[in-house]
Amino acid sequence: NGLQLVLQFSLKLKHDDHCQPEMLFARPGHPGHVIVQYRCVGIESYARALHREVMCWPGQLVTYDVNLGVVSVSKTFDSGILCLLPDGERCFTYRMKIVSVQTGETVHDLDPTNAVVLKDMLLTMDGSVLIGRRLALGQRWSNRDQEDGTEEDLMQDGQRILQAFSLLDGSLLFNYLFEEEPVLLMSPSPNRLVVLLRDHPVQVYEILQAEHTDSHQALLNNRNPKPINDYLQRDYLSYVRE
Repeated sequence: NGLQLVLQFSLKLKHDDHCQPEMLFARPGHPGHVIVQYRCVGIESYARALHREVMCWPGQLVTYDVNLGVVSVSKTFDSGILCLLPDGERCFTYRMKIVSVQTGETVHDLDPTNAVVLKDMLLTMDGSVLIGRRLALGQRWSNRDQEDGTEEDLMQDGQRILQAFSLLDGSLLFNYLFEEEPVLLMSPSPNRLVVLLRDHPVQVYEILQAEHTDSHQALLNNRNPKPINDYLQRDYLSYVRE
């Protein structure tokens, strides 16, 4: 028989809006604990979150013990897309905030300027570096289809921008603009990043540690680091037929 989790409450942000469960996480280091992420039903994508006076994707986290029931309910915060850190006590949000899972309070703000918006995040095996695709705001433009001629913000094609940040201080450790959107990302070690591309070889990159980078701006401007290794340089089907 399957185990059914019943959350006997509804989370509300304001009188005309509410949250619903969107994601389910196993809580690291806490056997039997699951974390349910509730997000605002009025915002279901990055684009919808962007089209607000201040970009925000509100939600809450509910920690649930499969034997005891609800353990904690966090306050509403800008949860958006997030990943849990190895201690199971904190999570990392798409706006580079480290937040307490139980309270929803910001523990560490790695980007006080709120300039970074991340997608498809993953941690290195030791949990020291976070890798993600960066979405960047495009230039403002006038929407001719709207009668009032209001301007809107656009997202650049950030699916191709890949960056890595230190969870210690938020320093930028890797910055790359791919010609095509990566299919899959993997980090088998703290200083290696493996990227699967649809029309190119599988590429392996080095993630430099902070003490090895000349400067933040120099790394930011370097959008073409060389892979330290690559595989499947020939057409795959031809390769396996040989």
